[in-house]
Amino acid sequence: MPEEHPSFEFDDSATFDENIAAFVEVIKELDAPLAETLALVLIGLGNGEEVEQATILNSLYKATGIEG
Repeated sequence: MPEEHPSFEFDDSATFDENIAAFVEVIKELDAPLAETLALVLIGLGNGEEVEQATILNSLYKATGIEG
């Protein structure tokens, strides 16, 4: 039986930081220490400015092996 992995979709109506917070919650299912590190590094990255969410989150998907 194939191994199941959590999935995540970013919400275009949410802010970058809201999407990162939701992404971190999914990562917690796989690796809680990694999730905490990601949260510290990524939350606040947007600083209220426009961020290309799709590019950043797609890179995170690839880095963690989670399908978007």
